[in-house]
Amino acid sequence: MRVIHPNGRTSGLSLVELLVAIAIGLLVVAGVVQVYVSAKQAYRATEALARVQEAGRFAISALVRDIRMAGFTGCPAPGSGNITNIADLDGDGNPDSGYDLTPSNAVSVQDEVTSGPAVPGTDTITIRYASSEMVPVVSTGNATSTAEVKIPANPYGWSAGDVIVVTDCERADIFGATTVSSGAGVVTIAIAAANNTQPRLSKDYGTRALAMRVLSRTYYVGNTGRTDAGGQPIYALYRQDGGAPPVELVEGVQGMEISVALDTDGDGSADTRSNTPGAVPANQIVAVTVNLWVQSLLDHVVESPRSFSVGSETVNPSDNRLHLVFTATAGLRNRLP
Repeated sequence: MRVIHPNGRTSGLSLVELLVAIAIGLLVVAGVVQVYVSAKQAYRATEALARVQEAGRFAISALVRDIRMAGFTGCPAPGSGNITNIADLDGDGNPDSGYDLTPSNAVSVQDEVTSGPAVPGTDTITIRYASSEMVPVVSTGNATSTAEVKIPANPYGWSAGDVIVVTDCERADIFGATTVSSGAGVVTIAIAAANNTQPRLSKDYGTRALAMRVLSRTYYVGNTGRTDAGGQPIYALYRQDGGAPPVELVEGVQGMEISVALDTDGDGSADTRSNTPGAVPANQIVAVTVNLWVQSLLDHVVESPRSFSVGSETVNPSDNRLHLVFTATAGLRNRLP
């Protein structure tokens, strides 16, 4: 509206000028909104990428570290015949195969499981080895009768039911701890028939020996029971030590596929590969390749779904989440020359 003053001058805006001003204002607001939306989308994408990369790297690191240790017994070479397993925690009168460190048992893989805690269609892997957390041995008493292992301290919190290996680089004995008690300046690990096939070791071990805990670790992808903002189930990588409850390591892991390198002629070098490691002789496995499929919990962070490969399989996602595949190959140090 224009106002005419007595001196003949006019002030105010015409309708056209008002419309132009409104249009310019709308363009500015639209630009600001567009910048905000773009910045927010970029932030979501960056956050999703960071979380996926963090999850994938952590999961791969945990798996590779344990795979490299498969079959480790301290000193005696796996398969040398110098390792005796008397651990019998289930009381069936036979050594527990779950703690057997022979070459045919150090690594085992299940291909595309159909039942159990693992997500159907994913692979699982179990690695068995002696932990690098070592304690020197004071004595083992009389191995020909009721045996016990005496150590100066218990820094790793070993307790009854743990499986221990004692070795002096000539022989090794794997046994189940019946009781762990302290007194007279030492810690005594009793070896009784309750957790073993016999209450004695194959020899007396002196101060040259070391004691280590035997680990049997299974990795698998499982359902956490939680859902994301879109109502979709959240999967995670789990680790289970022996008969202990499984532990969730990192969420966002959707699948795991495993392949192996085999030494079929016994020369210490890989000469073939297999994408079905559950069907090959485990004692021929010299390296393991792990493929982990990790996805973001946030949706709508990529413009359009893209297919990708997880090992030998192709995945065609129907969402707009970020999907990355992390791959690593770990050699079994105790089998390589």
